[in-house]
Amino acid sequence: MHRRGGGGTVVLGPGQVVLAAVTEVDSPFRNKEYAEEINSWIIEALGRLSIAGVHPEGISDLAIGERKIVGTSIYRTRLVLFYQASLLVCHDISLFARYLAMPVKVPDYRRGRTHEEFCTTLAREGYSGSVADVVEALKGTVEARLPHLK
Repeated sequence: MHRRGGGGTVVLGPGQVVLAAVTEVDSPFRNKEYAEEINSWIIEALGRLSIAGVHPEGISDLAIGERKIVGTSIYRTRLVLFYQASLLVCHDISLFARYLAMPVKVPDYRRGRTHEEFCTTLAREGYSGSVADVVEALKGTVEARLPHLK
C-alpha cells in the first residue's frame, strides 16, 4: 500500500499496529513539529509497557538502537493533519524483501542495509506482550493528547 503524504510503500499484516490520527491544527507549516509531538506519544505509550530505548531517527522514524520499528507519514490540507504510523510489534519482516524494492529515498541511518537488517520488531527486542496491549497503550495516550495538538 502506498501512503499518501510521504514515506514509501508499506507492507501491512499481522503483528503490526497502524495508527491513524486526523485533527484540525492551527498552522499549515509545522509538520516536523507535529510529527515529533505525536511520535513522543508513541514513545510514552511504549514506555508504559516497559519498552525502553525507543528514540527518533531519520526525518520521522522511531527506532530501537539503529533499527527502525515505526515509520510515519503526514498528509496535509491547509489546517487538517492526517498522521499515519506503522509500528512493528511481531510482524514477519521477511515479507518486506519479498514485496518491497529498496526505496529511492532512504534516511542516512539506514546505511545501505536490507529491510531485514534495517528493521526490527518489539518482539525481537524482547517485548513479550500482545499487539492488543500495544493498541490499548497507544489508544489511551493518543485519545488524551490529540485534542490538545494545535
